[in-house]
Amino acid sequence: MSEVILNVSSIFYLGFFMVMSLLTLREKDELKELKEYAVRADALRRQIGEILKTLKELYGGDINLKFLVERLVEKYSPPRVEGEEVKLAAGSLMEYTEVLEKNLKELTGKVKLLENITLNLKSLERNVEELKKWRALLKDISEFKYVEASRALEKYERLVRSSPTLSLEELASDLAILNDEFRYQIRTCKNVFFKKLKEVRDELESTVKLLSKARHLALMEEKSRVDSISEKLKEIDKNLEYALKNAPNYQINLNELYKEIVEYGEELKKISSKSLSEEELEVLKQFHRLASAYGSKTVQFYGVVEYISRRTGYPIEDVQKILYKLNKRNIINLSVKLA
Repeated sequence: MSEVILNVSSIFYLGFFMVMSLLTLREKDELKELKEYAVRADALRRQIGEILKTLKELYGGDINLKFLVERLVEKYSPPRVEGEEVKLAAGSLMEYTEVLEKNLKELTGKVKLLENITLNLKSLERNVEELKKWRALLKDISEFKYVEASRALEKYERLVRSSPTLSLEELASDLAILNDEFRYQIRTCKNVFFKKLKEVRDELESTVKLLSKARHLALMEEKSRVDSISEKLKEIDKNLEYALKNAPNYQINLNELYKEIVEYGEELKKISSKSLSEEELEVLKQFHRLASAYGSKTVQFYGVVEYISRRTGYPIEDVQKILYKLNKRNIINLSVKLA
């Protein structure tokens, strides 16, 4: 009987110790888990703190971004837990850690977005400076393009003013859209400018041809003026060549140059005409009109003579003689293809 009681007692104590051991083990597991969460929470706090510190160092001084950075710091700075709050935090340490993990994930996304905004903003600032230069070049060339460029620049100014009130997502979207518009404006401004530049260079080329003729036809007292115009045209040519290679960094007024070239052309025509008869001037005028229409195309000689005869009312024989004189004096270039 005593043996039975002993066995029961032994079993009781054995069970008691097993239960206590399990409880102790469970407490140890919970403490271990709690410690892991505490370590994780501390690491997350440090990581978030470092990210926010870096953001302030990188972008805190940027007038366009500092307000956004301040908002991120305010929203994602981990709350400090001290004193009695530590005990309260320990009870929900798992939730606290999960919140920090969620914040870190969100903050990482915000950082990437902020990096994208920074790149777009720098690109936009470069485009703004370039468009300002193109706009200045187009002021006297195309009022329409000048106004369009001005409107784009006004949009940029409005975006800069409103940036503190925008979210990161809104600012990123607006910057991308505005960057596309600025690239379009720069591209179209270039097209307009270089089209006008070609027009001016073509006019210069025509005037240089007049210069060559004027050298042959100018009276003695006019030759110094022809030489002076020649130097002016050379200077204009240098400016146009430099503008071709360096626009928009080289500011040039193409309209003024075009007018100047046309004036020199008219003056050269007057100088040349002083040594030509009225009939020769009229034939020369119609010849140039025909040459402008056909360009470098081949035209039958009889067709040229008949056209000028009809336009001037001069007999074909007289037109032929005048063309012969003008060609011989290098005033016109009239080539005949023999076949």
